[in-house]
Amino acid sequence: MRAALSLSHKLRDARLHSVALSTAPSATIAFAYAQDTSPRSRPCCMRRPPRTRQDARRCFRATCRRENPVLIGIGILVGATLAHYLVRAAQRIAKADKKKREGKEVTDDEEEERDHEESEGREEAGANVRREFPVLGLDLGSSQACVAFVAAKERAPEVVENHEGRRSTPAFISYEDDHLVVGQLARRARWREPAKVGFNIQRLLGLAAYEDKVRPLFPFAVDAREGSADGDLSPLVMRLKGGRALTPLEASARVLEELVQSAEHKLHTTPGFAILAVPSYFDEGAKRRALKAAADATGLSVGADEGQGGGLAVVEDAVAALVCAHYSGAVSDEEAFFGKPWLVLDVGGLNAQASVVAMDPQQGLGVRANRTTWAVGGEQLDGVLVQHLISDFKEKHGGLDLGTDYLALERLHEAAEASKQELSLSPSSTLRLPFITADHRGPKHLDATVSRAALERLALPVLDQLEAPVVEALRASGVGLEGLQGVLLAGGTARLPFLGEFVRSRLTLGKVKVLSVEGVPPEEVAAVGAAYYGRQLVE
Repeated sequence: MRAALSLSHKLRDARLHSVALSTAPSATIAFAYAQDTSPRSRPCCMRRPPRTRQDARRCFRATCRRENPVLIGIGILVGATLAHYLVRAAQRIAKADKKKREGKEVTDDEEEERDHEESEGREEAGANVRREFPVLGLDLGSSQACVAFVAAKERAPEVVENHEGRRSTPAFISYEDDHLVVGQLARRARWREPAKVGFNIQRLLGLAAYEDKVRPLFPFAVDAREGSADGDLSPLVMRLKGGRALTPLEASARVLEELVQSAEHKLHTTPGFAILAVPSYFDEGAKRRALKAAADATGLSVGADEGQGGGLAVVEDAVAALVCAHYSGAVSDEEAFFGKPWLVLDVGGLNAQASVVAMDPQQGLGVRANRTTWAVGGEQLDGVLVQHLISDFKEKHGGLDLGTDYLALERLHEAAEASKQELSLSPSSTLRLPFITADHRGPKHLDATVSRAALERLALPVLDQLEAPVVEALRASGVGLEGLQGVLLAGGTARLPFLGEFVRSRLTLGKVKVLSVEGVPPEEVAAVGAAYYGRQLVE
């Protein structure tokens, strides 16, 4: 009884204190608020004493809002699930009412069976779509590899970036701590440890024996594989420093697998159909069969019927380039399929191909003749620029030779490639490489400016070697310059403006038009064209 009276007295005092506080002036409210300053009793939503009666009421009546994002997410999920089941229930009620109006009785078992059949129909339709789309276009070039995809009908292809965020993957492999590395990381080690990096794999594919004339081109060892028999697609092995023996077929499969994995990561599904752009100088012999086997090792089914999904077909990279030019609007239907033949000049990283592409009434668009040279390519242009920088540095710094320093060579080649790309857009480029080397007087820095005209002068002896394959391809096809519809430029080196000027003035003598595909980088033309070609087969 005494405890109850004490509690009632406390509640009465609290009500009187609240009434007095609501009618007190501001100074009295501030004084009353300041009497209790403990963190537990002071509301966290008030950071300063109240100045008005309204602030005082808010202070003593409001509570602090603490939002929990986990609870909010759970609430949203529960609400969405509830809404989904409410919609399903409404649909079932509507169907039942409709059946009743028609004089038919619908049981719950029949309704569940119908829903199950509809679900299976949707899954089957989705599986059919996955078997047809997306379509991949794969291009394994001499120094770069690229993949593009078409997600649906009447959609333009998109190029897939790799895990490094690059739109193309260098076709280089190496071993780092017994782990096989593919791409830019392997390419960087080429000048630092040449015997450790495998490159120019395309040239070794399908070779029955290691030719003596190409032996100096490879810093790593290439030997005959033990136990290989006649007709074997992998008669050679590359012996990389620090790693095991690897066949060119296995190396090509690893690069293609990198492309397929990037596409699967982008699409969140397995590709339904793929087109592999093969070099035009790959005939129906061992080279093409070896490249098909490399693609088969990635999980893509080689030999499936074209256009039926789940398989892989091949197309020459020159044909893919012309298909890309047609679908991109650079070439009309009449010019691409019903006009005169085209000369496709593909200047890649390590080689240049001159292909005459024409329409055949029975076999369709195909390569009539091809000639390839390994003396012209993007890396050859990088090489002449690097030699120019080495000579200039040697002259300025008393005979210091950067050509004997592998670390300096690695930095010089990376800077030369970046400068070449910059010169495709601007008239000059500045190269600054601090601490490139050192002598007894201290560290040395490289600082040079290269103009587009200077690079053109340096590149002219290299580009002159394009004339022979172009003349031989035209002679083999029986087509003269006057019989050409035009010249289509492809490959990464086609970014340089002076390549088109050289072809126009020195090779075609201004008799035919020379063009490139606008809106598509030239190094991506083959992959994008292969994706267009695959979309056409599927549709």
